[in-house]
Amino acid sequence: MAEERPDDAIWQAQVASALACQYAVRGDPTLRSRAEAKLEAAKAIDKGALQKSRYEERIRHRLETREIIGGKEYFRRFPDGWRPPEQRSHDHSRLSRGHAHLPRRDRP
Repeated sequence: MAEERPDDAIWQAQVASALACQYAVRGDPTLRSRAEAKLEAAKAIDKGALQKSRYEERIRHRLETREIIGGKEYFRRFPDGWRPPEQRSHDHSRLSRGHAHLPRRDRP
């Protein structure tokens, strides 16, 4: 199916998304690997298109959490974007100081 449009990043990402859905349901690591490979192929074609739509981020969320949610629900839950746990732990340490919401000049 993806071979029909090998130079179309969004098409490749759609295939990655479908494979990620299959992985979310079945838990087969082969499906995850295939989804990641398609996502990398899409990024190699046009990384900007995926970043602009936050499509890569949505697919990575699905692969990490094995939760299938549509775009509307994804953006409702994660208006500022979703990050993998290893990146969130760094953000958490800043937030735990209690002043991360203040501009740097206003923090004690």
